[in-house]
Amino acid sequence: MLNTAELESNQKAGSWRDTFEHRRNKDLPHSNRGRFGYYRCETRPKGSSARSRRPAD
Repeated sequence: MLNTAELESNQKAGSWRDTFEHRRNKDLPHSNRGRFGYYRCETRPKGSSARSRRPAD
């Protein structure tokens, strides 16, 4: 019985691992909620400081 549970657990873990690897390869966030917080260097609007979360008004 424990072997069956372990097999199922390993299959699910492998599926999630593949899903997260696929999202990383496509440069997507870990979850479906999107990115938040600091801007990434290549996407930061011009004129905003590196420490700023929001562009200057």
